[in-house]
Amino acid sequence: MSHSREAMGAYFYGKGGFLPYFRDLIADGKPVWRNPYDDHNFGVRRISYIVPVYSNGTFVAFLGMSIRMDTLVTMMSHARIYDTGYATLFSDGGEIFYHPDYPEGASTTLKDFGLEPYADLLKGRDSNTDLFTYYYKGEKKEMAFITLKNGMNLGIVAPDSEIYEERKTTYGRLLFLTILFGLFTSGLAIITANRIIAPLKDIDAAAKRMGQGDYDTFIHNNRGDEVGELAQNMNQTMVLMKDMFARLEKQAMEDTLTRVKNNRAYEQMVHELNHRMYQEPKPAFGVLMVDVNGLKGVNDRFGHEQGNLLLKHTVKTICDLFKHSPVYRVGGDEFVVILQNQDYTNRKALLEQLRPYSRKRDYSLKEPWLQLAFASGFSNYDPKTDENYLQVFLRADAAMYLDKKSREGKEMR
Repeated sequence: MSHSREAMGAYFYGKGGFLPYFRDLIADGKPVWRNPYDDHNFGVRRISYIVPVYSNGTFVAFLGMSIRMDTLVTMMSHARIYDTGYATLFSDGGEIFYHPDYPEGASTTLKDFGLEPYADLLKGRDSNTDLFTYYYKGEKKEMAFITLKNGMNLGIVAPDSEIYEERKTTYGRLLFLTILFGLFTSGLAIITANRIIAPLKDIDAAAKRMGQGDYDTFIHNNRGDEVGELAQNMNQTMVLMKDMFARLEKQAMEDTLTRVKNNRAYEQMVHELNHRMYQEPKPAFGVLMVDVNGLKGVNDRFGHEQGNLLLKHTVKTICDLFKHSPVYRVGGDEFVVILQNQDYTNRKALLEQLRPYSRKRDYSLKEPWLQLAFASGFSNYDPKTDENYLQVFLRADAAMYLDKKSREGKEMR
């Protein structure tokens, strides 16, 4: 029978048609994805999904589909990830099937791309919720990848600096590209009869919804064949992507050393409080400013590792005391606690527990970095006089400064 000239399509090869390409599959008799090969009949490069068909134990034909590599390469080359990110297709060993620097593929190694430390992790698994960090051409990159049914790895690469700017938009594109490629390489491989057209339409519609950021619309398919398996894989991908978004959003709002909220989260809280001050009912909150005493001295005398332990120890104490209030790291040794809920109601008793820590750091101790010594200042929000959050904060900051000066004097830093 004649071979389809379409970029992708189902085919049927009898004994006389294109048998040399797939002769070695007859003995094994199992469906398989073939690595890219040159189709000399049409002068193109393809990958194929092949199912040997037997009658009474005798091979009679191949049933399957082929995909033109140039079509896949064109699709991947048009992928836009952030401003300068891209999609790449490679093997576990580093052979490039597509990369912007090697658009026609190339025999390379993982070392050429800075991925050599991940050689074992790339084999037979997906990156799931992990991002692989590496350096390529002197630039820090982040990569997520998924292993396709044909054994290739589809990677999405973007500079580290761009990921934290447009995370949600880019991962929507990543998901859409992954699902689209999965439909081309997995879904279409099992199109052998009209009875599966309707389920594939449902899958395609779900992929578009997920590409737009809807990760809660699951595909309901109880089929026990390849279509059902594809639907399950898409549902699992949706769950993983939703978890990944949540994890990345948390990281973007979290201080990497102390694990409390960072400056970005603090700015959002300030914006929210300013907005609520003009509404009814007025918010009930207070601002506690905390400044660690002697952090520079610990760093200079004992090293930054001990300085980091000092910060972690201090933060744990603050978080344990103010269990119902968010804690923010707003500077190297400065923290802000927005007292609210039960903490605000019980603020007098809680603030009283800070008094023993208002002291100068004693460097003669065996481990002075474990001594709790910090200055603090607190101020309530007064809806009758305060027009914005800054007024409340400045009072708390001034009170903290006086407390610090009274303990450290001229050595204050």
